[in-house]
Amino acid sequence: MTIPQSSNRTFWIGVAAFFGLACILWVGALTRYNQRQISAKSNANQAAAVTTSGNNATAASAELTPARRLAAAKETLKNPPSDYNFTVATNHLTAIPQTADEYKEAQRLLNGLPAAKAQFLRKKAAEDAELKRKQAPIIREALKGEYENFVSGINPNLNYIGSKVSSTKGGYALWATHEYFSQFTFSIGSDGPQISAWIDRNRARLNEAGIVRVGVMGRGGYASSCWFDLK
Repeated sequence: MTIPQSSNRTFWIGVAAFFGLACILWVGALTRYNQRQISAKSNANQAAAVTTSGNNATAASAELTPARRLAAAKETLKNPPSDYNFTVATNHLTAIPQTADEYKEAQRLLNGLPAAKAQFLRKKAAEDAELKRKQAPIIREALKGEYENFVSGINPNLNYIGSKVSSTKGGYALWATHEYFSQFTFSIGSDGPQISAWIDRNRARLNEAGIVRVGVMGRGGYASSCWFDLK
């Protein structure tokens, strides 16, 4: 018997639909399996992380016994004195409880820290002062050249403006020199305001150099000069 073409087509469509549905079900099942595996692995990792964290916390707690804190403080104080080392030692010593055998010695070390730190600060201040004393002449010389260039720049009509540094009460005076300058230079023109602004811009370095006065000086020395006092 001959099977009609329409019936044959319907048969194969049914077969294709069956396999298509089977594939969809298989993919869905595989996806759910993978999700369960990923979830199980994630839970295992979290559990391991909690366990590791707990172990680390226990180990850290075990390391920071009073005896270890006292030893760490002593070792820190053997290093060159510094604010950081004093802070670390203080933190270790103050964390030792009164019930610990090491408490008495920790308190003895704590009581000695203020004097040791004060001695360190005095030494550091003296070293800083000595360093500034050595650097001051270098800074003065640099400012001398910069000031000369600045005053020359705001007075382009004046040739051969010079500069010098002289001693004065409380430190040093910085001068721009030219025969045109007088005691009235800051009262006329724009030199006064511009030099005042230059002082403000360089005040920190002027202080480091020990310069307490900045001005201009003419042919007549102090009689033909004007200035700004920094203090």
